[in-house]
Amino acid sequence: MPFTPLSSVQLSAFRIVLQEQQNSPTENFALLRQFNESFSSNAEQLAIMEYSTSLLGTESQYNEVKAECKAAYQALKQQQKHLDERILIIEQKLYLGLPEDLEEMEKVITEQESIVADQEKINLSEERLLEKMRNIDIDHGKQLALLEQSKENRSLPLKSKQAAFRLKIDQAEKQLLLKTKIFSVAPVIVLPILLDVIATKTGIQKAGENHYIFSHYVFFLSFLILELFFVERFKSFASQRLSTASCLALLSELETALIDNNREIKKLENECGLSLNDVLMAYEDH
Repeated sequence: MPFTPLSSVQLSAFRIVLQEQQNSPTENFALLRQFNESFSSNAEQLAIMEYSTSLLGTESQYNEVKAECKAAYQALKQQQKHLDERILIIEQKLYLGLPEDLEEMEKVITEQESIVADQEKINLSEERLLEKMRNIDIDHGKQLALLEQSKENRSLPLKSKQAAFRLKIDQAEKQLLLKTKIFSVAPVIVLPILLDVIATKTGIQKAGENHYIFSHYVFFLSFLILELFFVERFKSFASQRLSTASCLALLSELETALIDNNREIKKLENECGLSLNDVLMAYEDH
């Protein structure tokens, strides 16, 4: 597998990192993408487990039916053995010549007719059994082909889900950039306006007769100060807070998917009585 499977320990540790804001937003989104790639291995493990358990069930059913056919074939061989013994007895009697006693001769003829009828029954049963065994093999081959096809079909939804989650991460990162611009620009504009209004009402700044910017020097100066010294801080603060909320939401979605995936694997382990590691090793050898 191309990626190491994702673990709940990794996600729990990442949740702490997010809550304590230890990483930059770029690092957090990069980790989410990495976790998404790793989760593809978990999903692939579930697909292998589903395929392997289905294969085990199919093989078990096939072996059971074949065992029944083998038992029926052994029974036919036993019947043929008894019939051969009867044929030998008749041949020995005829070897000595035809019996003179009519009643005894009638018995020999009746036995010969019975042997022929029984031989026909055995031959017919054998033909039917061989036909049944051929059909069982054909049906088993079809079931194996369907299993192989279903294994291939599983990869498409997995890739689709992985791509959809990757798109969610990309969209969240783009939305973060837009929201950060809005939340960082807003204080730079709103605060100077408030300071300008307060300065005008308190008499610190006299209202000019015109509306040019230089008649509102409090606004102008405070705007320059915020733009030069604080706008990057606003951006960093807004980006960190907003990215934390977005990443936590995406993390919760990934945690839910991992829990569901692990639950399905555990369920299949209990049903087939094999661990995931055993199934993976057998699958790789196969």
